[in-house]
Amino acid sequence: MPYKEGFTPVLEKQIDRKFTPQSDWWDEDRPRARACLDAYYAWPGGEDIDLFSVIFFLDTMSPPIFNRLGSRGWVPSLELTVHLKQSPSPGPLRMRGKTDFITSGFLEKDDEIWDSEGNLIGQARQMAKLRMPKT
Repeated sequence: MPYKEGFTPVLEKQIDRKFTPQSDWWDEDRPRARACLDAYYAWPGGEDIDLFSVIFFLDTMSPPIFNRLGSRGWVPSLELTVHLKQSPSPGPLRMRGKTDFITSGFLEKDDEIWDSEGNLIGQARQMAKLRMPKT
């Protein structure tokens, strides 16, 4: 996501996150089919990624519902559960986040994260509230 002062959280300056082309949720001119995002994560200075980094990255994935509805509204977290499988191999991580259901304004976000060798190193489930602007 391109950094835009006053819009983008300052957190974006602290991580090296690159979304895949089908996950450019901020592009309002493209068709939207699924609530799914794919991104690559690393530290900007190339520091090693440890298990604490994996937890942090899993918590910083943008809400996949933005890929379906656009970047409107607010999606505050209510609960986050992380399962760590193993330590990552050196190199960037690949993450996929998806949302399958919205019920009464609540949604789940399921994330999977793999290391540079293709090993599944962690999974997370986040419960959130979908807060859309009043029209």
